[in-house]
Amino acid sequence: MAVRYRRDGAAAPGEGDLSEADSAAFRSPAPNVLVMGLAKKQMLGSVRVYVVSADGREMIESAAAVDPSGAPFVREFHFKRAP
Repeated sequence: MAVRYRRDGAAAPGEGDLSEADSAAFRSPAPNVLVMGLAKKQMLGSVRVYVVSADGREMIESAAAVDPSGAPFVREFHFKRAP
């Protein structure tokens, strides 16, 4: 999915592959932090938080959602820039 957005927290429609979500909203509470909410058919699907390290070499993504049984979960993904 691709979204043209502003970091003001307002919903923006997605285009392209809409299998996971059809809209998203973004907010940047700090220069190295991006919060993204994904929705499909006007229902919240997941919330993602991206934090980039001060040197720009690493990023952590925290993804919060619910599994098929309705239980909430949070997963973290760590990314390192290739040398």
